[in-house]
Amino acid sequence: MSSFTFKHFVVKQDRCAMKVGTDGVILGAWAVAKEGKILDVGTGTGLIALILAQRTKTAEILGVEIDQSAAQQAQENVHSSLWNDRISIINKDVFSLDASLFFDEIISNPPYYIHSPASSSKQRDTARKAMPDFYGNLVKFVCVHLNDDGVFEVILPENIKDDFIYLCWENDLYLSRQTLVYTKEGKQAKRVLLRFIRHQCDVQKDVLVMMNAQNEKTDSYKRLIKDLYLD
Repeated sequence: MSSFTFKHFVVKQDRCAMKVGTDGVILGAWAVAKEGKILDVGTGTGLIALILAQRTKTAEILGVEIDQSAAQQAQENVHSSLWNDRISIINKDVFSLDASLFFDEIISNPPYYIHSPASSSKQRDTARKAMPDFYGNLVKFVCVHLNDDGVFEVILPENIKDDFIYLCWENDLYLSRQTLVYTKEGKQAKRVLLRFIRHQCDVQKDVLVMMNAQNEKTDSYKRLIKDLYLD
């Protein structure tokens, strides 16, 4: 599919290694969406940046993408949207971002197949695979660029959440919300949504079940995505 049509914007994706997926949609819909400065790390098609622009009124959103083709396509998607005056896309390694830049919200649907075999596409491997030190670099980056009252949000495979939460704790980023994501009722959780802040707090823990046993969208999932997907 060369493009994906949402209620209020269209995402073209023919030049992006990673296409529009459920992970990015639910992360964008679940995020706080603060009215301030937001950074989307590894923006890809620009999907999450566009969702957050739709959900906010004045937020200034920066999407950073290391792959040139994906960054160009994200720029085109943003340019054709209703929020092109509030979203900027740059093509660079996010870890080389100027240390003087600070954000109220940092969000990422990061690569996570650290030990997966290489595919036939170098572009796809860049989008999907994380180097063993990627998560450490990401957390240290957040510590530098997150405002004192800011939030950091990611979606990850469920089986690495404990290690990631501990890594954040070591760097004075504290879990404030954890949502286990079940693609279907009765199945094991495959993803987890995590939110971190700079001070310790009580942790809100909940679940999101996307489909019931009859393969119908659950009410909670429908509420989450109701402003995004076409009926």
